Parts: sequence; structure tokens; C-alpha cells
Amino acid sequence: MPLFQEATGRSVRWRLDEGFHRTLSVQLSVQEAMALVAGAQSLASLAGTFFAQGATSAVEKVRHALTPVVRKRVEEFARHLSASSPPARELGSHGSQLDTLLTAVQAQRVLHLTYRKLNAKKPEHYTVEPHHLHMQGSSVYLIGWVPARKGARIFLLDRLDSVAITDENFERRPALGPGVFSQGAFGLWDGPDVQVRLTFFGDAATIIAEQQFHPSQKLTRKTDGSVGLELVLPVSPALRAWVRGFGARVRVESPKSLLKDP
Repeated sequence: MPLFQEATGRSVRWRLDEGFHRTLSVQLSVQEAMALVAGAQSLASLAGTFFAQGATSAVEKVRHALTPVVRKRVEEFARHLSASSPPARELGSHGSQLDTLLTAVQAQRVLHLTYRKLNAKKPEHYTVEPHHLHMQGSSVYLIGWVPARKGARIFLLDRLDSVAITDENFERRPALGPGVFSQGAFGLWDGPDVQVRLTFFGDAATIIAEQQFHPSQKLTRKTDGSVGLELVLPVSPALRAWVRGFGARVRVESPKSLLKDP
């Protein structure tokens, strides 16, 4: 119960925070409220979508429902807290498409998509059973089953030219989720697994040793100070870009094709 001391002259008395009776039925600590603020800030890269709008609206409702004492502390701490996001994609123009995808996933309704693959000269048409929406940084992916190809596929929101929901329902496939295509820090990608062996030098070796990039990751610290990294995953554009970003501080042991354009 939020009690605080109030001093009047030499006398001190306890008072109940006047906002207590209009607060949420579940009380939040300052730490919990701050976690919500940080979470909303991290969704700023999804501006223009219901994710960012909903997070901002929810935090504002929580803020008004907090007692004045707790709200003041949260507002004071918020000035000293920030959350950054990876390079943001422009998703505002895809807001209606994202709403359609969410509706289709929830209602188990078949979709007709027009989609542009990476480096493709023209878009392709798909009939998709949408199962799951996955957010990675500022990217939003749809994971769905494509009956014509008898397999699961991933679709990046940015590359959708058109989305149309149908009246046709489908049975959900329990095993079809983000784990099917998740490549850890490298996002979602579909392809055959290969063994990737890399050696990092200098400050890059320290950076690699401090972080977990993929569930298959194996590190080897060498006597010369370098660090060996082994991964088992598909070779994706994100992985190629990540490796190239280290320049001379990394040596590709295998596959040598990792540094070549697909």
C-alpha cells in the first residue's frame, strides 16, 4: 500500500497516496514501469505500425494509472534512460498490410500475396497459409505454408507488393514457427545448413568472445590471442554482410564462398 510521511511543523503523519484508488488492479514497481518505458522506446523503429502505436498508448495508460509518487520517480528516471534500435526500416507505408497479416494469422485465413524476392526482376504471386509473425530488429517477417510448393516460406514485410485476405480457412501446423528459420542474430533465412569456420583477430576477437550470435556457436581461444568461431547455419545475406564488416580482422576458413557474392 503506497504510504508516505507528511511533515507539518514538528508533527509527522502517514498519508495514503491520493492516487491509490484509481491505479491498476495489478500494482507495478518503479523497475517494472521503467522496463515498459524502455520496451516502448525500443519499438520506435517500427513507427507507423500498430506495434509502436500500441506500445506508446499502453505506456501512457500505465503512466496515468500509476500513483503520483511512483509516476514522479518513473518520469525522473526516464530522463536518464534510453534504448537504441538497429537501422530502421520505413514501415509506416506498410501499416495496413501488417494489420491484414495479423488478422489472417489470428483468424487462420488464407492470403494471396504479391512478393518481390531479393534481386528478383519481377514479383511473384503466392497463396499462403499464414502461421506466425516474427520481429527481428525493425524487420517484420511472415512465416507461412505455401501449398503449391508443399513447404514453409518466409516473407519480409518490406517486399510485399500486395496482400489480400480470403474467406478460406486453414488448419494450423503446430511445428511451423520462428524456430524453423531462426538464425539467431542473423535473422530468419531458409537454406541448407553449412559449417562456417572463422578466425578473428585483435579487438574483433574480444568482441566475438563476449557475445552469443547463434545456438550452434563454438568458440576456440588460440595462443596467439585470436578466436576461432564455428557455426552451423545457412549462408544468408545478413551473415555475409556481418563477416565482411570485420574486414582484415577476420579470416574465413570455410566455406571460401562466404566472401563471394551469391
